[in-house]
Amino acid sequence: MKKAIVYIDLSERSKQVLEYVMHLRRFIPLEVHLVYNINIYEYAISSGLGMGIPYADTLDTILLDDRNEIKQKIHRFIEESSCWGKTELKENLKIETGELFGSLKNVKSLRHNFVIIPELDKENFVDQFFGMDKFEVLDYLNIPLLMVPNDYHFNIFKSILFLTDFHKDDLDAIRFVSRLALPIKAPIRVIHITPKKDLILLEKMRQLKNNVETNLRTHAALLSYEIIESNKFAQSVDRITHDKEVSLLVIQAILLKSCKEKLSDLGVLKFAKLPVLIFKKD
Repeated sequence: MKKAIVYIDLSERSKQVLEYVMHLRRFIPLEVHLVYNINIYEYAISSGLGMGIPYADTLDTILLDDRNEIKQKIHRFIEESSCWGKTELKENLKIETGELFGSLKNVKSLRHNFVIIPELDKENFVDQFFGMDKFEVLDYLNIPLLMVPNDYHFNIFKSILFLTDFHKDDLDAIRFVSRLALPIKAPIRVIHITPKKDLILLEKMRQLKNNVETNLRTHAALLSYEIIESNKFAQSVDRITHDKEVSLLVIQAILLKSCKEKLSDLGVLKFAKLPVLIFKKD
């Protein structure tokens, strides 16, 4: 069973993510834990507060309510949501008053965990998350991160799109995703987008397929593989997600960084309009 660590800040979009996760839990075995941090979105998108990860001494001046008052607010927030499993959410609640994602440092094993957050500002997400002097959350958080779009209504995975650039961690990423897909038998489409297809790329895709079939035999039937020729990366992903009824987009963190220029005109995967799982392991 995977553990979904859901970050909330009591905003309306946090409530939507909470409802999304609890709907997902009805189909996929998940242990859901809530983490409240007052600054997760304010610090990420507000120009007035800066882009650095906040530390405890900064939060002490902002966080005026004591823990009991905060817990009561969170409990009301949970009760006002339309999700089920409210008792479990209240029991698996952590209030983070130190640095952002600091509570994850004490988790013994992160191998089966992933973090879930609402979508941040679409226009600025890439620059803020990957800028050299800004909020580099993926360099700090070495576990998969699922970002759920604002106003996204739950839709069980019809198919999953896995974008590959033939990274050495592809097998681990596919293993992680296939464990989400297997209970509902959702097909996983492994896609590589390139301006020009050649024999080297075809061989890399063949090796990836063989690697999956050798090491992930129970999951291999879920996967299909394709190389697409296109000079328009973002538009190609957009077309595939619509044509194939994709409900989850998976991309390696290192590939997302390399695609920064390709995505900058559209914001972070703004074109996809569906949940994005950014894979990175510890």
